Amino acid sequence: MLNTQETCTDKPQIHGRKAEVFVADKLRNLGFLVHKMPARSKFDLLVGSKQVEVKAARFGADNSWRINLHRHGTLDESSVDAYVIVLSDIPGSGPMSLFLVIPAPCETPTLNISVPTLIRKYAKYVDNWDCLKES
Repeated sequence: MLNTQETCTDKPQIHGRKAEVFVADKLRNLGFLVHKMPARSKFDLLVGSKQVEVKAARFGADNSWRINLHRHGTLDESSVDAYVIVLSDIPGSGPMSLFLVIPAPCETPTLNISVPTLIRKYAKYVDNWDCLKES
């Protein structure tokens, strides 16, 4: 069962570069050393020595979050150590968000996460910040 008290935040609908800033701030608050990368980099944040790609998705009309991991139809995970995915609009919790921290590679161009799939398959990645710690 997900503990929404610890995993949610009250920042509404964060996407794109705003999601990167939001995640960078969260990581800094957790004690990580974070550098934002230029817009055309192959990843969004350098967290210590880990290359992190930030993605964000809103809960959609199809009762799921759809997250594109590819860029322009090509999935290249060679320069990504982990994904931090911000899921917005958690059903029943208003404009709250969850953080999924998933080690790469995912080996799929798109994730489609329903609430049952979130609970069954992705709950272990909620606030999985330890995967970004140095080995």
